[in-house]
Amino acid sequence: MSFFQGDQNVICYVLIHDLIEKNRPIFEGKPIAFDGLTLEAQYKELSPRTIFLLKEVNAPERKDDWEFATHLNYQANPENDPDHNTTWLYKTWHNVCLWMELLERPDATYEKCQKFNEDILRKKLNYTGVVNIKKTFGAGSSNWDELKKWAFLEENKKLIRDEIALTEAQLIICGGTFGLAYDIYNGLFSSVETLPSGAQYFVVNNQYFLDFVHPMWFTVKPNILFAYASVVFKEIKTIIDKT
Repeated sequence: MSFFQGDQNVICYVLIHDLIEKNRPIFEGKPIAFDGLTLEAQYKELSPRTIFLLKEVNAPERKDDWEFATHLNYQANPENDPDHNTTWLYKTWHNVCLWMELLERPDATYEKCQKFNEDILRKKLNYTGVVNIKKTFGAGSSNWDELKKWAFLEENKKLIRDEIALTEAQLIICGGTFGLAYDIYNGLFSSVETLPSGAQYFVVNNQYFLDFVHPMWFTVKPNILFAYASVVFKEIKTIIDKT
């Protein structure tokens, strides 16, 4: 286990790591991606506290466990990487960083964000975290039948629910995973609601699960996704702020 951030991140990091480790038998001996928050201290500064629910880690070549939360921290803070291997921000996280800027500053403009250098942009990852539905490694294009299997597996459903509860997230952005989240939480919410923009969400224990696109959805230009995110995030934040 890597205590890469000292005691400011260790509480949630250890709890999530131990939770996933306790559930290791369900992964049939395959290596695991240990996900979680990027930097707990900064994550708690943002309102609403926000994480991303994604499908799986794209790393089919990996043969051993991977501290994926550590990877997120190094992506945000390359100075923390003892091996100095973090030299660029992966494409997956570029849109996430832009979206986190919008959650922090709802009136942010795409034009202004484009002027951020990479060192400024990547720091936005410190305000979030990632929970993957499938903890074993996948390839670039996810196998939907395989993902559905994990979304219906009772032991994994409980693992995901427990992990998300540990993050104390208020907003869970489902990056192409809303249907899977529906299956994982089925029976625990009364209905699916629709925002004025058309985006859907449901609520479980004051945690808002928002239907959204995957950050690697590059068939739509980043500026269009930014404009959509600007509208949807303002709508969902207004609702959360009223609760």
